[in-house]
Amino acid sequence: MKVKKAFASFTFLIAVLLLLLSCGSNTATSDSTSEGFSEKPEYGGTLNFVYPFDVGIYDPVSQGQMMGPVGMLVLEQLLGEDWTKGPAGSGEVAWVMNVTPAPDTSMGVPAESWEIPELGTINFKVRQDVQWALNPESEASRLMNGREFTADDLIDSFNYMMQYPNSPIQFWAPILAGTATMKMTGPWEVTLKTPTDPLGGWNWFVCSGSWFYLFPPEVIEKYGGMEEWQNVVGTGPFMLTNSVTGSSATLKKNPDYWGIDPIGPGKGNQLPYVDDIKFLVIPDTSTSDAVFRTGKADMTVTAAETANNFIQNTPELQHRSYLQGNSGVIMMRTDKTSLPYGDKRVRQAMMLAINYSALKDDLYGGEAEILTFPVTSENKQVYIPLEDMPGEVQTLFSHNTDKARELLTDAGYSEGFTASIIVPNIFGIPDFASLIKSMWHEVGIDLEIQPQEFSVYNSMVYARSYDEIMLVYLPVGSVAYPSCLSLSYFRGESIGYVNDPVIDSVFQEIKKNVIINMPEANRLYRDLLPHIVEQVHYLPLPSVYTYSLWWPWLKNYYGEIPWRLFMYSWIDQDLKEEILEGE
Repeated sequence: MKVKKAFASFTFLIAVLLLLLSCGSNTATSDSTSEGFSEKPEYGGTLNFVYPFDVGIYDPVSQGQMMGPVGMLVLEQLLGEDWTKGPAGSGEVAWVMNVTPAPDTSMGVPAESWEIPELGTINFKVRQDVQWALNPESEASRLMNGREFTADDLIDSFNYMMQYPNSPIQFWAPILAGTATMKMTGPWEVTLKTPTDPLGGWNWFVCSGSWFYLFPPEVIEKYGGMEEWQNVVGTGPFMLTNSVTGSSATLKKNPDYWGIDPIGPGKGNQLPYVDDIKFLVIPDTSTSDAVFRTGKADMTVTAAETANNFIQNTPELQHRSYLQGNSGVIMMRTDKTSLPYGDKRVRQAMMLAINYSALKDDLYGGEAEILTFPVTSENKQVYIPLEDMPGEVQTLFSHNTDKARELLTDAGYSEGFTASIIVPNIFGIPDFASLIKSMWHEVGIDLEIQPQEFSVYNSMVYARSYDEIMLVYLPVGSVAYPSCLSLSYFRGESIGYVNDPVIDSVFQEIKKNVIINMPEANRLYRDLLPHIVEQVHYLPLPSVYTYSLWWPWLKNYYGEIPWRLFMYSWIDQDLKEEILEGE
């Protein structure tokens, strides 16, 4: 029980922490839905949200980290999630953690329209009458003076990201950084070219939610960046008016926001609906639960066990469950001939020794999914359920210790072998590794667990400087579509040292079709999936479900995680008063 609680806490905390990194494309598990789409939206009120971590990433370029939730509400990207294709519309997309906009699920934001004439080229038409938000009490905002956003601003934003010293793109995607260009081709027209990496261009510059935003040039020129909250200015639906590190962040609606509600009873209404949004930073889960339980917060994100208790005690709560954004894997140095991991039979034996059903049912109470790498079930364009995989793939998840010993014997390890695994020394992860150790012990693998302080561990991941085995939780988006089509964990200088000619060959075909012919790129990837799983370049671990909970007075909300979509939500003030009076 101690291991279960400790690791459940870890997986939830990591999942919520990585919400900072997420943008959200497909169906999530859901047991309730809001009826806000059938009611006429109301303006006004404050949306209060409980959050366990600080929210102070406003400038991914100068701060070197992926955009935080506050920044996503203030600044905008060229394209974004198409609200009409989510639960409020056609239901094609759930907009939860493991999903990001693809060409057919995107909508224009400051880019009114776009076309893809050829692979690696995207032409954007910049939307006119978009204004930089004007907060008279903000010196930085007064610099922009509410002026119109222009195509020149877009070019300036691109240059800021590309030319900033130690820019994230130079570190994470140096080839793309060296070849990508963005140029004006008309007064309101801009062309982005990413010939060496069309998918990378889409993810980095168009709508991944992580790095490239429309930055205010006058503010950047004066302050050099927007690390300080007072300097944050955007074209988005909200303005940041106050932030207290480790305590709260307050946003006020942008009265001049260009956005219009595209669907439902509110079609044609100016967005956003709520007057304010307040992030309540509360790391302590018991305190945050109390704040939500008493109605002082309108929504929260929590672990399955806590969520189920809430739902049982307060049936009127709305909820949606979805897989956490970061899949866990065990990676091995398959490149070292002195180690056993280069032999597929050894890797398969290690996988057969893991009791996946026990991890799912006993550790996570059934609130988990077994096959979530290299892509999750929420991305149905390319996912293959485990029950539809070939028999040889399904067998790998069957906990067959006899077969595992047989494979080890065939590989020359009839007596087993010793191994060491590096894990982060946080949130009970070493305890979880002990479970894997006991499972491997059954087939003769003697595992030494080497916990590392988190900063040391993190640097080892990025530098690929582990000696044998390492347990890692991949960043949000790694198992999302269309990012998964890059196959970045299986080629080049991958963190798992993978060298697979079959994957390399298929990737070349995917690369010819990605963005311009997504159905064919999807087919190629889907056909490759059984090979990827069967090769066991990484040992996949189950991924747990996380829950969004919200009170029924929060309307036109369906559990979406992309923060910008809060502009569509509204507060039923009468219902809120009625429910709270009855508590």
